[in-house]
Amino acid sequence: DTDNLTLKTDVQSITKGFRIYAFFVPKIHVLATADTLDNVSDKMESLLGKLETRIAEAKVKGLNTASLDIILTDLKAKIADARIQAQAAKDLVIPLTPDGYPGNKTVLQSARAKLVVGHKNLQLAKKDIQKIIKDLRVLNKESSASTTTSSTTTTTTP
Repeated sequence: DTDNLTLKTDVQSITKGFRIYAFFVPKIHVLATADTLDNVSDKMESLLGKLETRIAEAKVKGLNTASLDIILTDLKAKIADARIQAQAAKDLVIPLTPDGYPGNKTVLQSARAKLVVGHKNLQLAKKDIQKIIKDLRVLNKESSASTTTSSTTTTTTP
């Protein structure tokens, strides 16, 4: 079995005989990654609700939260798009069967590309969350400092 013709025949036999593995492993990876994106999106949306509450509290205190509102809107869009990308990847690979492999390899690659976009959106969403938390801390410190300053400078005259 050292000639090229035998080698070519063996490779074709392995590819056709074991294509189920060549197909199902990438399909399972796509589905698992899409589920992970959904789970991370769920956690971020939970945190998003808490951030909205904190921003609303800052507004009640009279603090300027316009920049936070912009970041919050961007954050919501990124999380929503990550969910859309994950669902699109699932929708692409779920109907695929091993019989279509290797012809459906491009569909698997397209699904992976959607997952990459979704992952990047969640990375950017994480940065937005960190920015909102940082800015809220700064606003609260400024609010505390200004409240302390105004209460110490108030004096009554007899």
